Amino acid sequence: MIVGLQTQLSLALRSWASWLAVIGVLLFPVRDTVGFWGRYFNPNNSFGAIGPIVYLLKWIGGAAVFFALLLALIVFVQGPQQAAAK
Repeated sequence: MIVGLQTQLSLALRSWASWLAVIGVLLFPVRDTVGFWGRYFNPNNSFGAIGPIVYLLKWIGGAAVFFALLLALIVFVQGPQQAAAK
């Protein structure tokens, strides 16, 4: 929402922040979802062979959320500065 309101900055920067947030929101909870449903249907379930893939998705999602928040902070700080300079 912050990224969409700051129209003073470039569309590319705002777009990157939005897409990284979407990627992070989709990928970050994958590990917990897989773990929950695996344990729900089979109490003896473990990640086993899919563990490295699931954890990789979690790390990618976490990195996407981090960079989305960083870009949102840049947009939030730079937008009003550029508007005041005009």
